[in-house]
Amino acid sequence: MIIVSMANPEELDGRRMALWLVDGDDDWLVAGTAHRQGRELVFEYQGKPLLPIGPDLLERVEAVLDEDLRRDVLLGAEYLLKLRIGPLPGQVDQADLQPTGLRIADGQISFGDPEST
Repeated sequence: MIIVSMANPEELDGRRMALWLVDGDDDWLVAGTAHRQGRELVFEYQGKPLLPIGPDLLERVEAVLDEDLRRDVLLGAEYLLKLRIGPLPGQVDQADLQPTGLRIADGQISFGDPEST
């Protein structure tokens, strides 16, 4: 498996990207596309902006160089962003969190209004 760190927003624009969502018990993979919206890079899923990829997340994006891994596991994604989801540990300031509208219930992923998350 060949994955390298990557943090170049111009190179990500228009490219297939996967979010690897980990909660400790289960993992989910969501494939979409990274797009520039003005000065910001955004992960889009099914044509809708889902997650702004600011500098803190951008430094965690990895380029996937292994063609078999891209095709067989990552749903064709060239880039990967691993995110921990689930219950919040200890004292977390809600102001530090990014609402996405992402919901996982009964093993199913859905996306809604980020402001109602």
